[in-house]
Amino acid sequence: MRPARALIDLQALRHNYQLAREVTGAKALAVIKADAYGHGAVRVAQALEAEADGFAVACIEEALELRAAGIRAPVLLLEGFFEADELPLIIEHDFWCVVHSLWQLEAIEQATLSKPLTVWLKLDSGMHRVGLHPKDYPAAYQRLLASGKVAKIVLMSHFARADELDCVRSNEQVAVFEAARQGLSAEVSLRNSPSVMGWPNVSSDWVRPGIMLYGATPFGEDQAIAARLQPVMTLESKVICVRELPAGEPVGYGAKFITPKPMRIGVVAMGYADGYPRHAPTGTPVLVAGQRSQLLGRVSMDMLCVDLTDVPQAGLGSTVELWGKNILASDVAVAAETFHQNPGFFAFVGEHFFAGVGAWRVDFIEKCDGPARVRPAHQFHGDGTVGDVDQLIGFIDDLCRYFLEDLFRKKLDHRHRDAAQHLAQGTDGRADTVFFDHRNGAVGDTRRKAPRGWPRSPSMA
Repeated sequence: MRPARALIDLQALRHNYQLAREVTGAKALAVIKADAYGHGAVRVAQALEAEADGFAVACIEEALELRAAGIRAPVLLLEGFFEADELPLIIEHDFWCVVHSLWQLEAIEQATLSKPLTVWLKLDSGMHRVGLHPKDYPAAYQRLLASGKVAKIVLMSHFARADELDCVRSNEQVAVFEAARQGLSAEVSLRNSPSVMGWPNVSSDWVRPGIMLYGATPFGEDQAIAARLQPVMTLESKVICVRELPAGEPVGYGAKFITPKPMRIGVVAMGYADGYPRHAPTGTPVLVAGQRSQLLGRVSMDMLCVDLTDVPQAGLGSTVELWGKNILASDVAVAAETFHQNPGFFAFVGEHFFAGVGAWRVDFIEKCDGPARVRPAHQFHGDGTVGDVDQLIGFIDDLCRYFLEDLFRKKLDHRHRDAAQHLAQGTDGRADTVFFDHRNGAVGDTRRKAPRGWPRSPSMA
């Protein structure tokens, strides 16, 4: 079996969730949208359900998957509903719903509901993405109450620059929010990961930890609470070939690295088809046989090269950590010149790993007591730049998979509940998953593949 795998430490996940509650003293919704940032939403929810105050996802499709897997905790739809005919499903499954636009408010007023909703009323306090204008906010609150269709309202907004600890924008947003909610009696939710960690004076009854749950810092500099986070995902593989090269020899596609001296090179079973960043340059840190080393040359689709010259103990079969407990994902993101917070960095890997685009394993450190779920990769992750044939092929592959699988993904109409049930089924396939738990030592195995009826990339066939 190909040795590439992602190891998901669910005890570290619990630690990070508990840290978010500890430093705020607030109730916390664990944000598990985008398949828990690529970590596996169902398994993450199962790991946290006993202690989490609830979960937050982007849309009803993600929420239905949790319910189909038996998750009964509150689930907030962060983007609310996209069509009014989602409201009966929201009621049926007892989802909480963000209202961020006047059309959503009007849809609730006009709807016939079997029981009242829990609404999180979102204010645009300065990010200018979604949210009600401050002048409309008090009236929207009153209209929801007057409709008789809302049991509870939570007032919320979202920070745009909380990861910049010396930026005044967050204080300005707090001021806008406080002015807009004057006279409104309701709980408040303002703090996302960076504000949980770096803005202790912001009042918030509910917090929404996202990227910090997975052990990644949202900050570009050292920070006290960030130092207490535990990485959840470890991406690792093994050396499958060793090369002894003289000075002046090229390594990999495009001869982007030429040996400046006699060097010992290790070829690792890991590449951009597995989600490792294609544009990670020479010098990107790796850990080989327990010793820090570096990436050499261009990342290929399913292989990459590392420097073994000063790692004499390394050889064929040596373990290589691409990121995890020793090589932080944020360090790889910085080397690859991606955003240091980079929640999409994990989701990018997760889309590949959980879709089975490569022959790899996902190992969860947790008790195994139910089926796992795999979905096709439908996120387009090309950056629009094409440099050589290798990049062009990858770019076209990404583009075709995005459009083709997006067509099939739309078959998951939220009105077809059996589709959500079908997504939660665990079936045998090439993605081998192991769950075990530090707390009780329980170990279990399950094998997974994409559900029937979904398009499968050639590597999943």
